[in-house]
This record gives sequence, structure tokens and C-alpha cells, in this order.
Amino acid sequence: MITLREQTQLSDEYIEQLDLRETYTSMPVEQLALNRGDDGYWWSSYYIGLSEINGQHIEVLPKLENLDFMSLFSFALLYQPSSEYFSSCYDINWENEIFASTELYNILTPLLVMQYLNILDKLVGKGLKRDYITIEDNLHSKIRGKLRPISNWRKNELKKKEDYFYCQYQVFSANIPVNRLLKKALDISLLLLGNVRSRSSNMTGLAFLSSKMKLIEAFRDIDSNIRLESVRNYKFDKLNMYYSEAIKLANCIIRHQDNALTDCSGKKKVPLFWIDMSRLYEVYVLGILQTHYPDKILFQVKGSYGTQCDYLHIGEGIVLDAKYKLWYSSYNGRRSHVDSMIADIREISAYARDEHFLSLMKNDVSTPICIIIHPDEETTNLGTVLSDSVKNNKVEGYKDFYRLSIDLPRL
Repeated sequence: MITLREQTQLSDEYIEQLDLRETYTSMPVEQLALNRGDDGYWWSSYYIGLSEINGQHIEVLPKLENLDFMSLFSFALLYQPSSEYFSSCYDINWENEIFASTELYNILTPLLVMQYLNILDKLVGKGLKRDYITIEDNLHSKIRGKLRPISNWRKNELKKKEDYFYCQYQVFSANIPVNRLLKKALDISLLLLGNVRSRSSNMTGLAFLSSKMKLIEAFRDIDSNIRLESVRNYKFDKLNMYYSEAIKLANCIIRHQDNALTDCSGKKKVPLFWIDMSRLYEVYVLGILQTHYPDKILFQVKGSYGTQCDYLHIGEGIVLDAKYKLWYSSYNGRRSHVDSMIADIREISAYARDEHFLSLMKNDVSTPICIIIHPDEETTNLGTVLSDSVKNNKVEGYKDFYRLSIDLPRL
């Protein structure tokens, strides 16, 4: 197993083990998008997770320590521009599981659970599916449905319980097998999140979880005893489109709990998966900006010639772009960093001259202010006027060009 951090250079030993000597193209996303830079060296990218390359397993961990993934995923779910956005930030291959670091297991836990709670919340909003279920019960002084002669003889007649009747009947109920599966996964989810929740101090993450606690009441009368094979051939409900994804995630959570036991080396079984940290950072920043400047931030606006700007502050006339590049926080003039920053400046400068973007601004500006957003432990304090908040972080040599530090949530 090869273990490294995101956005770091691969050693010659790792390149040899991964058999990358004669490879000149970048790896696909499924292989964590390892790439060969212009400098000729192999680097890990913005993806974290677990993969297999040329028969060798590799895990890429976050470079930033003590990240609060529960809060990060909460922001992504609360502020995602569409219901499919968060699902495009990750992928999991349950057909291939191996023992990997507990850090990856602990990242996967809130990812699965919070996505499941979010889908389950939408499903409950549409209403739980109901159907007829068969019940057998020993009823007092009445007969309902059909009398079960043999069972009644054993349970009542032999015991001289002449006022009891063992019956079989049907009721229209939500306590059907598919809902029992969802209830079982809900119970496991709350159990798995217990430890994660206790370590998180971010109010957005805690508020997200609190808002989902109503699910407990919705499933109060649903049993959690279920044989998984009883729902394998379930026909999805066309009236509630969320059942399909909820069942898929429920099975994943049950399987994830089964992998909680560690091996002799302290590792846990984890499926191959990837998470796009750059894409998560973009939607996290969106949440921060929309919190401070409600109704003034546009996200991923399409421009001329197929371009797309991350954010437009239409109130102040500002063009912003998020760059999940960790070296910005410790910029030291390194040649590769200079080239990358100049490329970013050129990109955002082009956005600032796009006529479509300019037409969306509420105030008449010929050249908008440009801001590069990047992670840093020292997050910039955002005031009511964004341009005033960044005036001390000017990019030297460029007019109306600034940097804005927004760190990822930490434990």
C-alpha cells in the first residue's frame, strides 16, 4: 500500500512501485488523477481516496490536517446549486474493498451518512410508501381476517384460552420491507455519526444534523428487523423518485458498518473511492459567500466561448474564482507557483472583461475587481463590503487584483 498526501510530489520509489516510468499521460479520476506536471515529475492531484494502479493500491489523504468533513459535507448539501451537484463530487466502487487507513474510513463515514440523511429527508417529504402487509396475531374476543386452525389449536385450545383466536389478516401500512431497510440504515447512521458529531464544533454541520432529527419521528412506527434479500427485487416507486437512491445508500451504510472492525494492523476495510476536494471547496466557499452576502452571489455563471466563472458578486461588481491550491498560503516565489498564479490571473482577468458577466452587474463598472480565493489557516474576516475586506491582500503588480483566504472547516 502506497500512502501519500494530496498535491505532493511522488518519490522515485513510488513511481517505480506504480510502474509510471514509461507513462506520460495523467491518470483518470478513478485512479485519483495522478498527473505528470510540466516539470516532468509525478504529482498527486486534488483528489483524495483509495485506488489501484497497475496492481498496486494507493491511498491519497488530505494534506490539511484535522478537517471537519461533517461540516464540509453539510455546506455542500445545503448550498449545492442542484440536487445532483454533491453526487458528482465523489464516487464509490463497492465491488473492490481492501484494508486501508482508518482516516479514509472516517472520511467515508460522514460522506455516506449525510448524503443518506439528505435523501431520506426528501423522501419523507414526498411521503413513505404504503402497502398491504400480512400480520398473524392472537386476538382477544374477536376474529379478524382468517382463523389459523392449527396455530389456534396449539396456542389457545390446548391451553383452554377459549376467548382468544389466532388470526391472519392484512393491513395497509408503511411498515413494509423497503421502509424497514431504510429504518435499519437510519439507526446505523445515527450510531455512526455519534462520534463524528461529538468532535465537530461547526454550527452549520450541527444545524444540518439537527434538522434531520425529524426523521426519527417519521420512522417511529417502522421496524428495523429486515432480511436484505427481501428487498433485492424491489420495484422502484415512480411516484417517489428518491426511493431508488435511498435504497442504494442504505445498503452501502449497512455494508460500511460491517467494515468497522479493524485488522491486526489497525486498518479498516474500505471500498475504492475518490472525492474531488476542489469541487467541494468551491461549494463550501459558495456557502460562506452566500451567508455574508445573501442574494448577491451568482455561482458558476457561463460566459463567452464556453467559459465559466465560479462566482460573481453582482452587488459590488466583483469577479471571484476559487483555487484549491494549498501553496497559495505559503507562496515563496517558486517558479512553478509563479507560472500557476499568472495563469490564474489571466483566467480571472478574462472573466472581468466578459460582456455577459458585466451585464449582470448591478452597478456600472468597466473593469470589475478580481479576487482569487484560496485555503489558508488565517481566514480573511469578511465585512459587509467585500472589497473593503480584501484591500490589504493585494496581488503585487496588478491593479484591482486581490487574494481572499477562506480555510476549510477544522475540528
